[in-house]
Amino acid sequence: MNNRRKLVIALGASALTAPLCSFAQPQAARTFRLGVLFSGTLASSEIYFRAFFESLASLGYVEGKNLLVEQRIADGRIDRLDVLAAELVAARVDIIYAPTTSAVLAAMKASTTVPIVFSTPPDPVGSGLVKSLAWPGGNATGMSTLGSGLVPKRMELIRELVPNAQAVGLLYDSREPSARINRDSAVGAAKLLGLRIVEENVNRRDQLSAAFAALKKKGAHMLLVFEGSLGVINRDLVISLAAANRLPALYAYPELPAEGGLMSYSVNNVEQYRRAAVFVDKIFKGAKPSDLPVEQPTRLELVVNMKTAKALGITIPQSILISADTVIE
Repeated sequence: MNNRRKLVIALGASALTAPLCSFAQPQAARTFRLGVLFSGTLASSEIYFRAFFESLASLGYVEGKNLLVEQRIADGRIDRLDVLAAELVAARVDIIYAPTTSAVLAAMKASTTVPIVFSTPPDPVGSGLVKSLAWPGGNATGMSTLGSGLVPKRMELIRELVPNAQAVGLLYDSREPSARINRDSAVGAAKLLGLRIVEENVNRRDQLSAAFAALKKKGAHMLLVFEGSLGVINRDLVISLAAANRLPALYAYPELPAEGGLMSYSVNNVEQYRRAAVFVDKIFKGAKPSDLPVEQPTRLELVVNMKTAKALGITIPQSILISADTVIE
């Protein structure tokens, strides 16, 4: 089974089975060619892509009816993105959907004319994806996660969780532009809170165990895991290593506490992917990316896993519990 069919079966099954009469039909009776460029793996992000394709279906775009999907998945190998992006441009797709910062940059390198839609870059302006949020000015637009802007609040939360902590560990893949931006924000926030930063740059799954051991040796009392494919693709191992090393960790995805992580403070990434389909629809109907303002989330979610807290011997402050959107018992 080739990759394109895997995408359809895993992510778009519900869209294919929905009745066509319930969809708002696109204005032109034609087949649209959508390219998908992703830095992570499909398996680790199935919930996000399902939301994206279901949203597309609700807008009238269904593969096998009026939508052709060409997808290129890097499976965590960010160095492959440039080649994969060039393949999509050569396939003459109408739009490239590139959810992450690294994927957008590769798509922009491959073409300055093919429209690009994104859903999770934390800093589209600082990363060079757009000239401004209000007027993107180029061939890319979409949704921003406010990632680097959330880092100071994440630092405050984890400091509140571990008030006697002196050092916070950072775990990231420096190849990802968003990780570098988040890291710089964390360094600034740590100074204000009187915390010391210790950090590990990890590019592969087999480096994670040594990275956690190094963070503990350097004196980390707590851990921040930023946005990016590292924490998503390897979340099972990251969560288990945090528990084994007794490191209270705060994540950038609400799915991680649901799978055993301690806490997250973030946007709802499912909604980010779902909303990105609206940008695709507008561009299919003739809008230019340069004229479509980048949208930012209006709601943030705090998720706490009480079972994990108990296993770590941590008492969650009442102030955090009151603020939490979801408390997992």
